[in-house]
Amino acid sequence: MTKNFLYIFVQHPPKYQKRHRMGKGFNYDPSSKDKKLLAPLFKSQMSKQKCGKLTGPLAVTISAYYNVPKSYSKSVKESMYGQYKITKPDADNVAKFYLDAMSGIVYEDDNIIAKLIVSKHYVEDGQEPYVTINLQEMLPMY
Repeated sequence: MTKNFLYIFVQHPPKYQKRHRMGKGFNYDPSSKDKKLLAPLFKSQMSKQKCGKLTGPLAVTISAYYNVPKSYSKSVKESMYGQYKITKPDADNVAKFYLDAMSGIVYEDDNIIAKLIVSKHYVEDGQEPYVTINLQEMLPMY
């Protein structure tokens, strides 16, 4: 029996979708290599949690945790821990990167995502940046 939810922990600094590059007769995604590196992690998490490919509709929550910039003073850094990150990269670009990376692996296509929540936070000094992703199949609304 497969589950209808999945929790993914990505232990590396959050990535974001970079702008596609256009050339003579081709379109290049500069984020494609980073996305391909995540595929084994997604497959491993699905296997460990006995989760098959999700079929939707899906509710997805993505939380990205960043380091406080080193240029900030100690007192400012301490006040930033746990606070929302309101600087670049944009939350929608973070979401787009991870949703595209999961497409074809965790679910067939990201068009089955009906609800999406994305947040960006700062981690405490000494803690490594990371990303958490929760995916849940939703019940039909009647």
